[in-house]
Amino acid sequence: MKVFLAIFRAQWHIFVRNPLDFFVTVVLPLALVLIFGFIWGGTERSLRVGVVLKAQEELFYSVLAEFPDLVVKTYPAEDALAEAVAKRAVDFGLIWDGKNLGVILERGRIQDNPEFEGKARAIARALE
Repeated sequence: MKVFLAIFRAQWHIFVRNPLDFFVTVVLPLALVLIFGFIWGGTERSLRVGVVLKAQEELFYSVLAEFPDLVVKTYPAEDALAEAVAKRAVDFGLIWDGKNLGVILERGRIQDNPEFEGKARAIARALE
């Protein structure tokens, strides 16, 4: 054990005396974590969902109440909903006619659409 401590002390002195080693081992990883944390990190926000209801509004709203992370906005027609999705006023749209659930996604949101599709599938399963 004495040999190990002697070698450890010697290596520690070599490490501390070389500023580049200290920078690359300690300072650089911390700086990268902070930089990339601010770039990709952030607060989670609620999903904004546009809805066109053609039937059974009570059932649909009771199912949507099971998803607290959704902010629901109702639209009078499918065209208004499609325009809101295109302008990113809402993240995605749902059309409920009493039997079928339609989903409107913006084609330009390639990275976000799988999350929106998954949420729409979960809502469809809850409606069934």
